[in-house]
Amino acid sequence: MQRSYGCTPVESTSTNFQPTSLHLNENALGPSRAAQEASRCATTIHRYPTLHGQRLVDALAQRHGISPAGVIVGAGSDALLRLIAAAWLVFGDEVVMPAHPFIALPIAVCAAGGRPVRASAPSPCPSVDALLAAVGPRTSMVMLSNPHNPTGTVLPRSEIERLREGLPRDVVLVLDGAYAEYVQGDYTTGIGMPGTIAVGTFSKIYALAALRVGWMAASPEIAARVRAISPFYPISAVAEQTAIAALGDDAHVHRSATHAARMRTWAARTLRAIGLDVTPGAANFLMVRCADLDQASRLQHAAAAAGVQIASCAGYALPSCLRITMGTHEEMRVLFNALQRAR
Repeated sequence: MQRSYGCTPVESTSTNFQPTSLHLNENALGPSRAAQEASRCATTIHRYPTLHGQRLVDALAQRHGISPAGVIVGAGSDALLRLIAAAWLVFGDEVVMPAHPFIALPIAVCAAGGRPVRASAPSPCPSVDALLAAVGPRTSMVMLSNPHNPTGTVLPRSEIERLREGLPRDVVLVLDGAYAEYVQGDYTTGIGMPGTIAVGTFSKIYALAALRVGWMAASPEIAARVRAISPFYPISAVAEQTAIAALGDDAHVHRSATHAARMRTWAARTLRAIGLDVTPGAANFLMVRCADLDQASRLQHAAAAAGVQIASCAGYALPSCLRITMGTHEEMRVLFNALQRAR
């Protein structure tokens, strides 16, 4: 069974077709044609990739209008989160995060000898007031995902700015923007914000999850501290040139974001009609709150029996919640039929 960072899949019992993965938040449309073409470089795999992934670093810097000195690439955003924590934390440092964080955040903090501090809030969604209230004398960092995983909710630009302004200057703010490209409207990745590290990935909207490519952007001074412990060759040559091609395909990104938005609207309407409580989201997934743990388990197993994997959020301390990736139209139709029969 694949590791799922806190959201647990259930294996399908169907023998008719391969299980459909709607539990890992992959892009239902797959990678762009440009990215697929760029990945075909088997004749050059005897050559080392560029040092520090410099070609991709330059492409990202140009895309976001920042200095390449502030950009670092790595083997997925989770690897970069670990690097950031290792570069910044000393044993016993506290890192404030939402009450129900993306599970890679506390893992990164604990691996670096830090102590995760979860900001209690009345809702599973992140709260700036709760985060600020949890900051103490040993806090050296605040980490959160925006859009948040597993709720899919977004803190607008004004709230992120309020959070940064409310933190002590020596406390670093880390914003995991894995789903940033799906957001429409009032939003900031945090790029260019003082004392802030913006983290991104090519695994989601760019659909390169198997290649493991992530990136971060910060001031050159902050980036230098992370780069000092970064591998010389953080990504493969295949991953680098494929990511560069994907980055340049704006049409595919737009199609993917549009597809996810349409599926979210359809899914929210259908799931509410079934009688489920749907959290409005802005990523390529939705979180559903069931009546109780028994209903959540029943629905997850019914989906698996129909050949569709959806995720339990028990690993996020939300045992009565399910997280559902927005798949293709046919995948969603199969899922809805299974849930309707089992509700």
